Amino acid sequence: MSLLSRVLVLVALSVIPALIAQGFTLVRSHRLEQAMTQEESLRLLGFMEADLVRVVEGAHQLLVAVSEATEVRSQDAGACSALLERISQRLPLGYELHATDLRGRIVCSSQPNAIGVESGDRYHVLQALAGQDFVVGEYVVRRTTGRPALTFGAPYRLPSGELGGAVAVTMSLEGLGTELDRRLLPAGATYTLSDRNGTVIATSHPGLAVGGPLDPLRLGVSRSADRGAVRLTDANGGHRVLAYLPLGLRPSGLFLSISVEERSLSGLQQTISGGLLVLFLILIGALLVAALSYRHLVARPFAQIAGVVKRWTEGDYAVRAPIGGPPEIRNLGRFLNEAADAVAEREEVRREVNNVQRRMALVLASTSDGILELDRNLKVVFMNDHARRMVGTGDLTGRLLWDDSPAPFGGDLRLHCASVLETNRPVEFETFWRDEWYSVRIFVSAEGIALYVQNITRRKRAEGELRQSQELLSRVIELMPVGIWIMDAQGRISQGNPAGRRIWAGARYVDVSQFAEYKGWWRNTGKSIAPEEWAAARAITKGEISINEEIDIECFDGTRKTILNSALPILGNDGTICGAFIVNEDITDRVREQERLLVDKNLAEAANRAKSTFLAAASHDLRQPLQALALLFALLRPRLIERGGALADKIDETLEALAKLIGDVLDVSRLEAGAITPSICPVPVGPVLGRLAAEYRLRATEKGLRLNFVPTSLGVSSDPALIERIVRNLLDNAVKYTRKGRIVVGCRRRAGSVRIEVHDTGVGIPGEQLQAVFGEFHQLGQPGPDQAQGVGLGLWIVQSLARSLGHRVYVRSIVGRGSCFAIELPVATADDGERRSAA
Repeated sequence: MSLLSRVLVLVALSVIPALIAQGFTLVRSHRLEQAMTQEESLRLLGFMEADLVRVVEGAHQLLVAVSEATEVRSQDAGACSALLERISQRLPLGYELHATDLRGRIVCSSQPNAIGVESGDRYHVLQALAGQDFVVGEYVVRRTTGRPALTFGAPYRLPSGELGGAVAVTMSLEGLGTELDRRLLPAGATYTLSDRNGTVIATSHPGLAVGGPLDPLRLGVSRSADRGAVRLTDANGGHRVLAYLPLGLRPSGLFLSISVEERSLSGLQQTISGGLLVLFLILIGALLVAALSYRHLVARPFAQIAGVVKRWTEGDYAVRAPIGGPPEIRNLGRFLNEAADAVAEREEVRREVNNVQRRMALVLASTSDGILELDRNLKVVFMNDHARRMVGTGDLTGRLLWDDSPAPFGGDLRLHCASVLETNRPVEFETFWRDEWYSVRIFVSAEGIALYVQNITRRKRAEGELRQSQELLSRVIELMPVGIWIMDAQGRISQGNPAGRRIWAGARYVDVSQFAEYKGWWRNTGKSIAPEEWAAARAITKGEISINEEIDIECFDGTRKTILNSALPILGNDGTICGAFIVNEDITDRVREQERLLVDKNLAEAANRAKSTFLAAASHDLRQPLQALALLFALLRPRLIERGGALADKIDETLEALAKLIGDVLDVSRLEAGAITPSICPVPVGPVLGRLAAEYRLRATEKGLRLNFVPTSLGVSSDPALIERIVRNLLDNAVKYTRKGRIVVGCRRRAGSVRIEVHDTGVGIPGEQLQAVFGEFHQLGQPGPDQAQGVGLGLWIVQSLARSLGHRVYVRSIVGRGSCFAIELPVATADDGERRSAA
C-alpha cells in the first residue's frame, strides 16, 4: 500500500470517528431541541394558566362579595341594580353583573336592559341554582348586546338562609382576549382557550376563530386527565409542540393550549450540520459552555421564578421574583414583580372593599333605627330596611320622600329638613304618626342630610303608664286609713296623706338634724325617743327596716297617742339611700281597749280561781254527808227491799251518780288548781284493762250489751292511777251512749307507742262536734235513761289528764254506727323501771 493510501486510510480512519461523533451530536442536538421546545411550551402554558386562574379567581371573589351583599340577599331590585352598576364601573374587561330569582329570570343587573331577561337555560345559572358554590360557564352570546362573552355563576341566599337565586358575571371575550394577549409569546407561538363544549373563547391561532369549534387534535386532548404536551405537524409541514391544560384541571371547565414552533427555539441543528470537522472541538466546548451557562443563567433563575409563581397561585402575593442573571431574565423578573404588585394591590383593594361592605351591611342590618339619606333636592339617596318598613311605601331611592306619603313622620318633617339644609344645624324632635311615636334626628351629610328615625312608642307608653301609676299611687296614699309619709334623703317630708296629718295634728318639714321637734316615748320602757332613734332617722342614715314599733307620741296640738311606727329605706338604682317610707297607725283606742280587757281578764281569772276553790271545798265537804248517807242506806236497804226492790235500786243508782258527780267536780278543781302531779312508771296494760272490763261488764249486761276485752301483754310508761281514771271515763261514756250492740276495749302496738282503744256501737258523734265533746260541761243529746247521770265533765277530764301526762287523745265516729276513743302512750322501757326503783 502506498504512503498516500496509508495517509488516506489514516485520514479516513481519523475522519470516520469524527463523522460518527458529528452524527451522534446531530441526533443528540435534535432531541435536545425537542425537549427544550416542550419545556418552553409548558412554561408558557404555566404563565398563561396563572393569568387565567387570576381572571377566574377574580370572578369567583367578585361573585362571593356580591352574593353576600344585603341589597342582593334582600332581592331589592333597585338597590341591587345600583350596587351592581357601581361595582361594574370599577371593573375592567367589560364585566356585566346579574342576579336572578329561582326561575333564572334576571331581577337586577348592572345593565338596565338586562332586567327581566330569562337566563334559566344558561349552564352557569342552572348549576348555581342546583347548589354548586362556583360555576365556570361557557361561551355565550349576550342577549342584550349580541356580543360573545364568558360566564361565571354562584348561588346566593336570602336572610332566612334559603336559596334566593343566582348571581352571575359575564366577561367580554374582546376584553378577555386583550388580557391574554398581554402575555408576550415567542414569535410563531399561539394560544387557544375554549369552554367545556369545545367552543373557542379566545385564540391567536390563525386557523381558529372565536365562537368556532376546536380542531380534532385539541378537542381530543381537552378531555385528558392531566396537563401535557404533544408534537404535531402543521398545514405547512412544520413541526410544532402543543402544550395543553385539560378541562378537568383548575380552572375547571376551561381548556387552554399553547402551540410553539420547533424552529422558533432552535437554530443549533443547522449550525452543527453545516460545521466542519475542524470546528468539532470548538462545538463541543461551546456545548459545554452553553450547558453550564444554561444551568446557571437560565435553569436556576427559571426554577426560582417557577417557585415564585407557584406561591402566587397559592395566594401569597408578598413574595417577589429574583431580578438577576441576563437582561432577559432580569426583565422577566421585573415584569412578573410588577404584575404581582398590581395583583396584590387589587387583592388588597378587593379585601378592603369586602370588609367595608361587610361592616356596613352588619351595621345597617343590626341597627334598630331607620336611616335615610337625602340629597340637597330632598330626594332619597339611601334608605335601609327599617326605614322602608317605617314609611311603608317600599324603596324611594331617587324619589322625594313625600311622593307616596303626604306627611311622613308628621307634617313638619319637610320644614325641618329645609331648616337643616339652610342653617347646617342638626334638628331633633318627637312626632306622633300612624298611631306610633317616633324620635327623628336630622344631620348634615356629604350628600345633603341624613335622617335617623327611632320608634319610641314603647317608651312613650311606658312613660304614660308610669304617670298613671304615680297618680294611682298618690290617690291610694291619700285614701289609706293609716298615716303615710315619704321623706327625701335629708329626712324632709316630700309627701304625706290626710290620715298622717290627722294622727300628728299637722306636719313638720324638717330634716334629720331637727328631729328633736318630734316627741315620743318607747311604750315598753317609757324612755324618751332620741332624735337619732326615730325609725325614719335610722332608715335614712343606716338603711334599717323597722316594722310596727309601738310608741307613744305627743301630737303637735299637745295631745298624746299610741301608734305603730314603721320605716323602710328607699334605695336608688346604685343602692344608695335616697329617702324613706314611713307608716303610722293610730292604735290609741285599741291599746285602751286592750288595757280594759286585761283588767276584765284579771277579774275573770280571779273569779275562776274562787270558783275552783269553792268547788274543791264544796266537793270535799259534801263527801262526808254522802258517806254518811251511803251508810244509812246500807242499814235501811234490807227493809226497803222487803217493801219493794225497785225503790232500793233507784236510791242506789242516785247515790252512785251523786258520788261520781262529786268525784268529777273534785277532779276538775284539782286539775284547774294544778294539784295533780303525775307519777310516771312502767304500767302493764293487761291487768288494768281486765279489771275495768270486769267492773263495767255487769252494767253492760244489765243494758243488754256485750263488753269484750282483748288481752294484752304490752306495757306503757305512764301514771297507773290517772290511766285507770281515763279508761274508766271512756268506758262509762261507752256504756252510757250505747243502746245495743257491744263494747270492745283493748290496745294496739304502734311504732314506739301503744294505743288504748275503746270501741262502741252507740249513737255516734257528728263530725262538727268531735272536738267540742272534750269541752267543759259539754253533753250530746242524752240517750234516755242515763240522762241525769253526769254533767258533761267526763271527756274534759280525759283530755285534761292526758295533757298533764303528755299523752294524746284521738276520736273517730260515725253517727248511728258508733265511736272509737283512743289514748296514745309511750312504750315502757328498762329506764322507766330503773327510775321507778330508784324512787
